[in-house]
Amino acid sequence: MQPTDRAIPRPLLILSALSILFIAAAAALAVVSLAARLFLPEPTAVALAPTRTNTSRPTSTNIPLMAPPATETSTPTATATATDTATPTATATPTETVTPTPLPTATSTRPPQAAAPRERCTSVVGDSVAQGDAVFEVSGIGFVTLRFASVGAYLAAQFRARGDTGMRVFNRTAAATAISAPNHPSYFGTGAFAQLLADNCAYTVIVPFINDLTGGEANSYAAALGNLASQIAQRNPNGKILVVNFYYGSPAPFALNFAGGFSNDRVVAFNAAIAAACSGGSLALPQVRCIDISGALGMGTAHLVGNMTRAEVEAALVVPPSAEHGGMLNAFWSSNPDGVLIGDGVHLSSSGKSALAAILARQMP
Repeated sequence: MQPTDRAIPRPLLILSALSILFIAAAAALAVVSLAARLFLPEPTAVALAPTRTNTSRPTSTNIPLMAPPATETSTPTATATATDTATPTATATPTETVTPTPLPTATSTRPPQAAAPRERCTSVVGDSVAQGDAVFEVSGIGFVTLRFASVGAYLAAQFRARGDTGMRVFNRTAAATAISAPNHPSYFGTGAFAQLLADNCAYTVIVPFINDLTGGEANSYAAALGNLASQIAQRNPNGKILVVNFYYGSPAPFALNFAGGFSNDRVVAFNAAIAAACSGGSLALPQVRCIDISGALGMGTAHLVGNMTRAEVEAALVVPPSAEHGGMLNAFWSSNPDGVLIGDGVHLSSSGKSALAAILARQMP
């Protein structure tokens, strides 16, 4: 038997037809693509570059620093605006913060006690002479110490007389002290000295310490004056210091017990040492002005405490005498109503303190 032709199944015919169509379509697409490449201009990257760049601008990296809200990142314009606004704010804040900085710097360059301006006041330094004390002999009874007006009180009167009511005067004195003599307590250890260093006055007046005439030496005294002036100047560099030398005395016989060194020769020697210190020694400071009162008060006795009646004493007293001394005075004047007390010839009288205050006031314009 001869073989016969078999019929091809229908599904295979359909699949074959679809394959042929797919291959034809693919070939057509390839032809179209090739034609497009050959005949159409290829788009350049220029048109696409801005799009990719806009999505990652450097500006957006600054947004978290200048503008924390994330919503501002959606609009580049808002981002730029936020950056411009924040820049002045950031600049102004440090300016406000550092504005006070120059103030401590300027203050720190000044001396410690010069932060405050010098006060309109005058401090008067000294022992019993400046304090206003005087020693008297009560004939047949004993000796008394009385307190009269201080040198500072007379100086204040000078200021008032010329219409200056704003100048205050501080009494920084300490009786029975010295600055160089070892036989008296040191003025440097007193409360008056501590107050003096804190005064910060426009003027400081150093009245001579008469106790140093008896127990000290001229050069030691001049050196001690330099030490005193230096400490005042260090604490109060803008103030002026008036250093007064010694006046001549005439001690009464009983006063030689405590003022035996108050002689003309020693006054000359001490004043010479002070002058040397003022001209080129320890007192040659810009703040110091040395004043010679020895010739101004004279060689007589009018400037010294002399004999005084009861009326004169009671008119001059500024502090009542102690109970002991008051009893001695009452006993004396009860039996001697016209009697006088014998002055020491060492401390300054009312006229002597008035003359000294006038000299000092002329040095304080």
